[in-house]
Amino acid sequence: MALGAVSGALGAGADHVVADPEGFIEQLGIYAVEALTGPELPPEERERRFRAMLDQSFDIPTIGRVVLGRYWRTASDAEREEFLRLFEAFIVKSYAARFVEYSGERFQVHGTRQEKSHVIVHSTVFRPTGEAIRVDWRLRNGDGGFKVIDIIIEGVSMVVTQRADFASAIQSSGGRIAGLLDLLRQKTR
Repeated sequence: MALGAVSGALGAGADHVVADPEGFIEQLGIYAVEALTGPELPPEERERRFRAMLDQSFDIPTIGRVVLGRYWRTASDAEREEFLRLFEAFIVKSYAARFVEYSGERFQVHGTRQEKSHVIVHSTVFRPTGEAIRVDWRLRNGDGGFKVIDIIIEGVSMVVTQRADFASAIQSSGGRIAGLLDLLRQKTR
């Protein structure tokens, strides 16, 4: 699939919504492999493409609330707003750069499991070395179609891992969310 077609499939055309969870993840995986991998892509362009994918296909407000956990309730509206903005910037900075390491991967979707309020899509990423990595995608279906709310790589939830890291940062600053916000500002500069 050509990059332009994949980009369009991810919603560059606002009227396009994929109704099938497996199809949604298949298109997302193909886009990531074709648009974000390889060392020849300039870092700024990789970040731009990654941010577009994130904005289109991930439910950042929901992920942010879950990641902040119990601290979401104690945060002021201004702290919540700044956290979501910094959290998205942190994700882009942290994860977009990792795609430079990948080239020649193959992505395969192989089933779903319906859970109470979401669906899990099972997939495998095959590395050129032959190594297979199991990736499960937790999706929520809303008015705008499917959105990713967690990625589970080899059984490890990215949301749970990030929540533990952020809770540790908050606790080390005396239970203040401001300490986490300071840390995120530093990491996103």
